[in-house]
Amino acid sequence: MATAALGHDAGSRWLVPAGLALFVLLGLLMSWAEPWVVPIAAQQKALLLERFAEGGLPGYALGGVHGAAWIGIVILLRPMALLVMVVLFESWLTRGQPRPQDRLLAWTARGLFLTVTYLTDMALGRYVTFLPGPLFDFAGPASPSALRTLEMGLLLLLSLLVADFFQYWAHRAYHRFALLWRFHAVHHAPRRLDVLHNFEHPVEAVFSWFLIAAPANLVIAGVDSSQLDLLAAFFLVQNDLVHTKARVHLGPFGRVLTDNRYHFIHHSRDPRHFNTNFAAIFPLIDMAFGTYVKPQGDRLPETGLDDRLPPRRLSQYFLANLPRQPR
Repeated sequence: MATAALGHDAGSRWLVPAGLALFVLLGLLMSWAEPWVVPIAAQQKALLLERFAEGGLPGYALGGVHGAAWIGIVILLRPMALLVMVVLFESWLTRGQPRPQDRLLAWTARGLFLTVTYLTDMALGRYVTFLPGPLFDFAGPASPSALRTLEMGLLLLLSLLVADFFQYWAHRAYHRFALLWRFHAVHHAPRRLDVLHNFEHPVEAVFSWFLIAAPANLVIAGVDSSQLDLLAAFFLVQNDLVHTKARVHLGPFGRVLTDNRYHFIHHSRDPRHFNTNFAAIFPLIDMAFGTYVKPQGDRLPETGLDDRLPPRRLSQYFLANLPRQPR
């Protein structure tokens, strides 16, 4: 099996703490941007509703423009900023290596997936409103701040576990059913997997809302907006870091949280790795359901599909029509 060596030189000792620091610093970006993002979002939303209330073709046209500005500038600003930062960080760590020529396709695909994800959540999220209340509330408003902080931490951890549980079974469904696999195969097609080539198909965003977001939201009711921001930031950063080809991993902490060594096994072309390491965050879930493969050393396996090539044009990506591998 062809592999890409990550190295064992003394200079790589800083990579584990760098990976952990990257989780924290990039994850805080969304919360840090909240004070100036929220007013802009509220302004755009008010303008959007005002234009639609005016009615008529001009009103709907102006409403569409403001809606596009709200989505493109406000909603997608933070995840795209996170993506740019991780791509730049990866490029710096992998300087000197060959660069792919399909960067325009990759940026377009990533932006399109994020757009469809947020549009789906905006359109369908209104129907998940019958939440039963907090899962637990042992610390009331008069409780010491330390106890309230403990409750928030436990609820955040439980929320991550619940979301990853639904993600795990949805992920297995993507590999099990032909219709789902057609779109998920786009994600597995890149043979030079990195952060930018972490392709996900827009149709998969819709499936994921029904299979992951909706049931998870019902279970983790009681999480406030600030915690939801942290959850979203964590998932965004985690999703990028597990797909990086850079020499950044979590070292021994990789037994607790997934890292790129763990997830590259899921993308591996080695038949021994097929249908393994489905979990997005906690390896414990794979261990519990018998799909766990432990990373060996600091080497990343070769990725891609044996019978399909990555999309070469935007039409192939959008239609999930991957080129066949010549015999």
